[in-house]
Amino acid sequence: MIFSGDRLSNGSKHYFFGFHDIVCSDEFGRYVLALETEIIDRPPIPGQSVSVGYISTENGEFTKLSETEAFNFPQGARQQWIPRTLEFVFNKKNADGWGAVRMDLGGHVVMEYDRAIYAISPGGDIAMCLNFERMHRLGGYGYIGIEDVSQADDAESGVIFIDVKTGNRLDSFSLSEVMACGDFTVTDASLHYLTHAVWSPDGRRVVFLHRYWLPDGGLTTRVLCFNIESRELKLLAVGEYSHSAWQNEQSIMIWGRRKSALDAARSMRGTSARLISPLLAVARKFKRRITRRALATGRSSYLRINVLDGSIEPIGVSKLTRDGHPMCNRIYSDWVAVDDYPDAHGVRNLMLFNFLTEQVTHLGSYRKLDALADMESIEQAQYGMDPRVLKKFDVNEFAFTRSGLHCDLHPRWGGDFKHICFDSIHEGTRQMYWMDVAEFISGASGGVSSLSD
Repeated sequence: MIFSGDRLSNGSKHYFFGFHDIVCSDEFGRYVLALETEIIDRPPIPGQSVSVGYISTENGEFTKLSETEAFNFPQGARQQWIPRTLEFVFNKKNADGWGAVRMDLGGHVVMEYDRAIYAISPGGDIAMCLNFERMHRLGGYGYIGIEDVSQADDAESGVIFIDVKTGNRLDSFSLSEVMACGDFTVTDASLHYLTHAVWSPDGRRVVFLHRYWLPDGGLTTRVLCFNIESRELKLLAVGEYSHSAWQNEQSIMIWGRRKSALDAARSMRGTSARLISPLLAVARKFKRRITRRALATGRSSYLRINVLDGSIEPIGVSKLTRDGHPMCNRIYSDWVAVDDYPDAHGVRNLMLFNFLTEQVTHLGSYRKLDALADMESIEQAQYGMDPRVLKKFDVNEFAFTRSGLHCDLHPRWGGDFKHICFDSIHEGTRQMYWMDVAEFISGASGGVSSLSD
């Protein structure tokens, strides 16, 4: 079967959605949420805004409804639909900091929230909120323009759950609670943050990443799960982990590898850390070369983690060989849309992966743009970042990866779960694309879906 990734956006500017972990269209696949901008060749700077709106899948026309300063290029403004409605939320700056707005397709504000929203539960009743100031300060995908004043023992540093209808706080846990979970030697708490949080399909659990900078400049990731009902916080894995998706109510798919002896040495503190630090600096450079090779040999791979018993097993070995961005189909649950990072020729691949057969179906290949970020405003783009973290980045790499020129495909399902939407820059401008895979996944799955009408 030949798949066609048709260009969805037909305007004269750049258009993007953002990440791979949230549904991009209404449940009938008619309207796709999008951001519009004229500038993609540098990271956002304080005061910069993008237009918020939607694109019609019928004619590709973008309808502008608002503007926001609360965005970044990898994850957008976290614009997302309220399930089973034609209303959506997006993050926006308010008088007190980063907040969120609920809006209908006529541009009417239905409700305003006093904190930024990261993800809405599949049931549409609970919103999960992370600290975007802290993420930005520590080099994550936050928003620029507001200084981070959070402390590790405050709920503001962790995850806050709010009622979507009222905006009232329902529950929360702090970064300190996360750091206290599992066998963990606490390093400087000011260098820790939470990110990449994803709801389970039944809305009962949340998986997220706890990241922290090490004394030698490295970054370690812990994968944790929070049970909304029991409030149990469980440590699932420690090592180098990136992008995840829920396969079902009890298992996630995530790219990474477990903690090594080198990782343990890098976490040392005190006298031991000072003695071993010079050796670690050399080891880190060597490890970067080894890791690049490992991406193709399976040392790092996609893993299935059972959040109930903590078991971990590899999946897609030798078939999905590079890190990417997965999103599982909630109806045809055997299928996951996934991309990968550019190969040696700068090409990204778009694929479907089947959990039962481990079949990989190639949907398309899209080349990155050979361009460098504009460095003129780089100091403005680093406003509010921790100087200790800035030292860990190559300035040119930072400018490129935080600009819109760095364009991962980030495939995400439309609300009908028959179409895949992805961002790409292979035509020279940043645009959004729409691919119909309904016939393939329904036929390959025997026409049986995992959800009843």
